[in-house]
This record gives sequence, C-alpha cells and structure tokens, in this order.
Amino acid sequence: MRRICQPRSRSRPHVTVRYARRELPEFAEELYDQVWLDRIYLSGPDTFDAPSNAEGLSTLFVRCESEQLERLSYKPDFPDSVFHLTLYDGRPSQFAEKAYLLLCTFDWHLEVKLPPSHVEPIRKIADAAGNTLPRLTPAARQLLGRVTNGDIKAESLLRIGDDVRLELLRLTCYELHSMVMPSSPEVGKGIVHNHGRTPPMAQGELWSFFDLIRDSGVLKPREAVNRDHRRNGLYITPPEIASDMVACAHALLPSQSYPIDFGDPAVGSGIFVAALVGEFNRGDIRSAIGVEADERRSALTAERWRHIGLEVNSDDFVERILGDAGDVNGAWLAQKRNLVIANPPYVRSQGLDAARVSHWRSASGGKVGLVPDARSDLYVYFIFAAHTWLEAGGVAMWLLPTEFMFTRYGQVLRKYLLEKVDLIRVHVYGGPSQFSNARVSSCVVLYRKSHPQSTGSVAFTQGGTLMSPVERVSVPWRDLNAEGKWQRIFQSSLQPVGTKTLVTIGDLFVVRRGIATGANRFFVISQELVDALQIPARWRKPVLPKAFLIPSGVIEADNQGNPGNIPFSWLIDCDAHMAEIAAEAPFFAEYLKEIEMEVGDRELVRRRKPFYRQEANRPPRFVFTYMARQNSVGKRFRLNRSNAVALNNYLCLYPLAGVETWLAASVANELLLLDALRSVGNTALKANGREYSGGLIKLEPRELRDLSLAVVPLGLIEALT
Repeated sequence: MRRICQPRSRSRPHVTVRYARRELPEFAEELYDQVWLDRIYLSGPDTFDAPSNAEGLSTLFVRCESEQLERLSYKPDFPDSVFHLTLYDGRPSQFAEKAYLLLCTFDWHLEVKLPPSHVEPIRKIADAAGNTLPRLTPAARQLLGRVTNGDIKAESLLRIGDDVRLELLRLTCYELHSMVMPSSPEVGKGIVHNHGRTPPMAQGELWSFFDLIRDSGVLKPREAVNRDHRRNGLYITPPEIASDMVACAHALLPSQSYPIDFGDPAVGSGIFVAALVGEFNRGDIRSAIGVEADERRSALTAERWRHIGLEVNSDDFVERILGDAGDVNGAWLAQKRNLVIANPPYVRSQGLDAARVSHWRSASGGKVGLVPDARSDLYVYFIFAAHTWLEAGGVAMWLLPTEFMFTRYGQVLRKYLLEKVDLIRVHVYGGPSQFSNARVSSCVVLYRKSHPQSTGSVAFTQGGTLMSPVERVSVPWRDLNAEGKWQRIFQSSLQPVGTKTLVTIGDLFVVRRGIATGANRFFVISQELVDALQIPARWRKPVLPKAFLIPSGVIEADNQGNPGNIPFSWLIDCDAHMAEIAAEAPFFAEYLKEIEMEVGDRELVRRRKPFYRQEANRPPRFVFTYMARQNSVGKRFRLNRSNAVALNNYLCLYPLAGVETWLAASVANELLLLDALRSVGNTALKANGREYSGGLIKLEPRELRDLSLAVVPLGLIEALT
C-alpha cells in the first residue's frame, strides 16, 4: 500500500517507537530486549493535515495500537503522536485525499499477528546507484501479482494513473481484510471527564499540541516546540525510567495479588500506565485514574488506554485540590489511590500565577500541615496535593529534579518527607539528563503514607537503576534533617555538614552576585555602538565578557583601567535625567527611549529609577563563574586588575579589610591568593554547590562563602590572626 500511494519513496514501511535526540542509554537496552512484539492492531486511516486543506492531503497513514510498543514509546518532541504506518507523506495531493476516503469505507480494528520480534533501529534502503524502481519484498510482489492477475509489475507503479492506483489500493485492502478479520475486543470508548471544560476537538485530536498552533493548522518550528515544553514543564518520561520505577514499586507491595488502585496526577500520554500493564497481571489492576490538564491530551490518552478502563480526568490536579475552588466537582478525588506514580511538570516559581500560588500555600498548610516556600516549583505543590489523594498506607513514587535535595525552597519538601510520611528511598540517576529535551538531573523519591519509622533508616542510592544501583548508603532516619543538603550523603569522605575546617572564602571576602540588568541585549553594548551613539564615558562602565572569552586567570588593565588582555563590552549605567542626556547625547537618548519601549515593563528594569541606572556594584578584585562544568573547576576563579564590573554570570569577591591590607603589601600576594582559590577541588564544589545534568555545578553566594580553602598562604593566615 505504501508503494501504491508513493512509489518513489525510499523509506521502509515502519512504526516509529522511539524518536529522541539522545542515544539509547545502556540500561534501557535491557527493557528493549525484554519486550517482544507478537501482534499489532490496525485501527484505521487518518491524517495529520488540517481539516480544511483545499489542495488535498499531504499525509496519509494507518493508525496502529500496541500495548507492547507503548511500553517502549519515547518521542519527547511529539508527545501526543500515535503509532502509525505512513502510506503517503509529500506535497498536498488530491490523490491522497481520495485514498483516505477510500480506506474509510473499510472496517478496521484488525489484529495482525506477527512472528515474535524486538524493536530495532530503522535501516535505510540501500539500492544500487541510479536504481529508482519501487522496492517490494517477495511477499508484496506475490500480492501485487495476485490482485492484478499479473497485469501490473513493481516497475509499472511509477507509470499508472491515479484512478488505476486507487483501484489497486482498493483491491489490496480487500485482500488485507480477507486475511485479517476485525477484532472486537480492542474496540471501545475512552473514559474522559472534562469537569465543565470545553470538550476537545474531534477532528484535530491526532495533531500534536506542540506541532500545531491550537486549532489553526499552522506548523510550529522546533524552537517554538521547545519553548512550549519549557514553559509548561513538559519533560516526557523515558520508558526505561517508567519501567524501572514501576518494577521497584511492585517489590514494595504487600503481595503479588495485591489489588492496585493506581493514580497518576500528571498522566500525559500514559507511560506509567504502559509500564504498569507490562509489570502486573491485568487482574491485579483494580482501577486506574489519570489526571491531565490538557484537554486534547486527555482525550488521546483515554482513547489509547480504553481497553484497560483507564479513567482520564481533564482537570488541573493542583488547582482542584489546593485552589480557590477546592474539590468541587472533583469526583475522582473521592477514589483514594494506594499506588501513585508520577513525573509532575517542572515549572519554575516565576512561571506560576501569584494569586493561585497564594491559595495553594494556604491550603497546603491546612491539608498537610506545612506551607511551601513562595519560591517552590510546581512539582512541590503536586506532591502536597497528592497527600490527600493517597490512601493511608499507600505508596507514592515521584520522578523529580534533584534540586529539592539542596535548594532552600526544597527544605519544606525535605521536611514533609521526614515528618509526614515514611520515607523509604531516594535514588539519583547518574550521568547526563534522563530526558532528551531538558538539562535536568533526576531522582526518584519513594515513600509510604504512614508515620515515619524513627528507629529505621532511609536508603540513598545513586547511579545505575532503582533495581540495580551503583552506590547505596543507608542513613538512620534520626541523622537526617531538612536543613541539611542531602546530596552530601553520597560524599562520605567530605567533612560533615555544619563543621568548619581551615579558612573559608567567607573569612576572606564579601561575596555578592554580579549585576543583573534585566536585558543584557540592550544594556551591554559594543564599542561601535558607543561611538555611534556618542555616549560620554561617565555614563558607561567596562564589563567583563563571558568566562570562555577569558583564557587567562588574570585580567590585566590597560592605561585607562579597562581590560587590556581580553575583549570587553560596555554597560550602560547612568543616573542623569533624560532631558540632560538628550541635550548632551541626543542619539543616546533616542536609544534609551527605544529600550524603554522594548523592555521597560520587565520587572528588573521597571524597578530601577531611572530604568537605565544599574545597581551599585564596584569592580570586584576576584570573580567566580556562577555555573560551569566539572572540568573547569580551577578556571572558575579569576583575578581582576581592571575597572570592569561583572554581570550575574559571575559571583564577585571583595576582600575584607585585613585581606586588602595583606594584598596591598605585595603584588605577588594577589597571585598567591589566586592560586589558593584555584586549589579548591571538584569534590568540595560538589559538596557545597548544586549539581545539574551534564556535570554543571552552580554555587550561590552563601554556598561559595562556606567553601573551605585547601591551601592558604602563610602570610595571609598571620594577617587574619
């Protein structure tokens, strides 16, 4: 059928199961080896095209369904796509539209039994140079000969007209349906509850929300897709992670025949449902409820899992439980869950509605007994809201960013895990991000809704998988505290939290963030623009460039005090009235007015009076790169001998009075102190800072102040004492 519809296509007919920008992780290969495909359901013809394309269709495919493939599915850039076999994919064509209408006249839901096989990487068709003839397998050639009585050969497919092509497609469909009978058990209707929301569109349900601008049929570029992912906190769970989590949960349940009431408050396309069906016997799953905020995705997921009775509620999980409306019309809330597994959305606090957050925080205090920090990310509210949904004694597993283990806003979540539930385990996945479309370092938190076992211990594991970790540390419950940074638990060779050895950076320096302009693109300008706008020297300051443009550990000054051995830019910093600026530098005044029109409503810009005056940071003596990879540990400290200020990609180190006196005693002392700063090792940075995927380590000012120096110049110690 593919060769009939598009004979020049070089693509093998296939079902795309995994389409991600990162390679298959090693531990995922085991899952792909475990899953055997022995059947697939052909559900019927469909298209990705908009409903009103007058030129015809550009895509035509046969939808497919398979529980076995759902366990392996991972297409993070196309989260709502369905399995399909492409028949046509090209320019808009009236033939493709007629072919679609023809295929719709047949009954589908065909169960096709296959020889047991694994999912494999797709292989390109390798033909001899210049060979453009349609390629058919021997079985397909026999089928073509049978339905045409031998009148049409493979090479003839290039020359036949559309009418003959449609007739050939009809005959092939008849042949298919004579070999495979419709299978009624798979036919059903998805259970979707919209809770007063607008029902999803019927026609466009197969379009990816992130590929098409809603209801318009206009394709979005990949950059817009990625921005939507980040804004909505949508990071699709890899199937190997979902299977690992469900297998671990299975081992915790009381018995093999334990009736499961499963819940996923951020169900998405149902990857945890797929893992659940693959791990448990169907009879063990008594009920399954998913909650999904996106109406269209709710309908797709309910349709995808209709045969197991998944109930999908198109609802806002957090708002329904913690919001101003409370649990009105939230009938699913009354159905308590004994197993909750989820990957909640990772939306930063800055992206949340302040009024809603206020209600959520207040409700959390009443329902959980803890009030989240105002800077808490969305996933914290998901966990607190789920406390109500999880029945007493029930098990919960969350796939979370590791940030909660060391951030200040994560302290209330650590307190919840220690005081409100029985924390069983925390597992940190090592290596790069587990997600294809995010730089997120991931961990799994596992607990039971019961009183904490104060005499027990909590397992902290790292690397590998939940079922086979590389490192395991058992920490007595009484030794854990919410104030401490839990990532240090894996660094047993380091000094205990709260102890102090030698000299810390805070003993030597005042540490501050660099300048945050709110719009570097406009306030950090080149020498060429300075000349063009004729900006006087008193209204601008030299500013350090990004760290990778500074090859040396020392930033020298020229005879004017500007950086002399590196490229640099200028920072607009002016406190004069606009009238004064216009009188002296009219081009500059016009430029400032343009800035105000472009970014004047941004919070940082709006707060400044005037908006083009920067915060009063002096040129720092030393700077530290705020975030960098492990392999750049020593290079993160630099000595600044110029008058250049630093932006907030740096932390600024200003020597205390005693240190300043010691530095002034000898030029060599600056270099001795720089060497001491650069002696700080990667292990110490990881212990004090925050580690992200890809080896990124970030330190906030307070964390840098607490960092101990491995080496301190003797003269400096004497000066301090």
